[in-house]
Amino acid sequence: MENAIIIYLLKVSVSIAVFYLLFKALFRKDTFYQLKRSYFLFGVVFSLIFPFYTMELSSAELEQLPVFVHNISLAVSDFPAVVELVDGSADVETHTLSLSNISLIILAAGIIGFFVRFLIQLLSLMCLAKGNDVEKHGNYYYVNFKNESSQAFSFFQWIFIPSDKKYDNADIQAVIQHEMTHVRQMHSVDVVLFELMCILFWWNPFMWLMRREVRANLEYLADKGVLDNGYDAKKYQYSLLNVVLERNNIRMVNNFNFSELKNRIMMMNRKKTSALVSAKYLLIVPFASVLLLGNALSASTNPTELLTEIVPTQLSEIVPMIQPEVADLQQKKDTTKKVYDVVEGEPSYVGGEKARLKFLNENLAYPAEAKTKKIEGTVTVGFVVSETGEIENIRILRGKNKLLDDEALRVTKLMPKWIPGTQNGKKVSVNYTMRIVFRLSKEEAKEKAKSVDESEGKNL
Repeated sequence: MENAIIIYLLKVSVSIAVFYLLFKALFRKDTFYQLKRSYFLFGVVFSLIFPFYTMELSSAELEQLPVFVHNISLAVSDFPAVVELVDGSADVETHTLSLSNISLIILAAGIIGFFVRFLIQLLSLMCLAKGNDVEKHGNYYYVNFKNESSQAFSFFQWIFIPSDKKYDNADIQAVIQHEMTHVRQMHSVDVVLFELMCILFWWNPFMWLMRREVRANLEYLADKGVLDNGYDAKKYQYSLLNVVLERNNIRMVNNFNFSELKNRIMMMNRKKTSALVSAKYLLIVPFASVLLLGNALSASTNPTELLTEIVPTQLSEIVPMIQPEVADLQQKKDTTKKVYDVVEGEPSYVGGEKARLKFLNENLAYPAEAKTKKIEGTVTVGFVVSETGEIENIRILRGKNKLLDDEALRVTKLMPKWIPGTQNGKKVSVNYTMRIVFRLSKEEAKEKAKSVDESEGKNL
């Protein structure tokens, strides 16, 4: 489960990075503000959804794909538990904190911290609206508040205007028109959405960079709305300059005074981009397709299976004289069973973890010879939980000593059927990894240390 969450977060982060870099390379300087807004919204929604989309690729389709070099691991799932078998005792269990668990704890701590900050900002807005005079004008609510260090801003249908600011009539009308554009086009939806994305992906710098571009584009849209309503561009720009350039402490709002005022004025004076250039936004399609294809390969095909299906075909074309039997192997490829490394529903021991640990402690026997030779260590066993729950393909992934390895294999073969894993609602075969720790009792460990000391003394 931990691995599935981390893999999902990584896939979303990669997609966000791709959309941000594509924007910086191709779309940043054009004047299609509404199209750019749609681009950002599509990018974030697509990034959140695409990891759930899988495509089943046939063998013929796989053969047409180029050969890639894969770093193959025998099992990607974390070790769910460590069983310590202490000689002469039973039902002893310890749990290790895997790297994935530590990562999730750090991620969760950051998410909680940023979410608390978000709630504080939201609460400060509510208090500001409640503690000041509110006037309704059509679909807008004007909040007049006293704060010399703050500037006008909007949040959904609320327009906050500092009543103690010495604006002249032209400036205040420009301010109100700007904020009305924010409200009318529902820019606060974008602001809140990307605030929440920054909370979930606080560790991803591309998410923060994208949020900055989104907020800038919303200001460009609001400026365009003011000019489209008949305001003179130069007079409006002077109105912007007449407003004191200070930021609000509440970051999840639409500020009239955006920090990059120079960029706003430059964008207002920029020549309108030709409509033909908008065709470049179609590049989103191939980039999104590549992400979908990459997710399909990682979700529906085991890396080792992909190699056994693709590589023989290539080898049979390149080195037929060296290995002619590869063609026969290719004909048998359809009989191989697909084994997943990561699935939606992980396989589990009937009765849960406690039942599995109890079974291992009751059936494991410390090898007598290993006990005599004071051999301790950890044995890592890998096996496949088939779609029927059978334990198959049992092997030692990392051994310590043949005596301990043989005992770990023996007890693993004795395990009853498991509850199989599931992918897309179907039962599937899944790779599983288990560590068994053989540890002597404290008395025997002391005896071992004493023997070593005596042996070293004799050598002296």
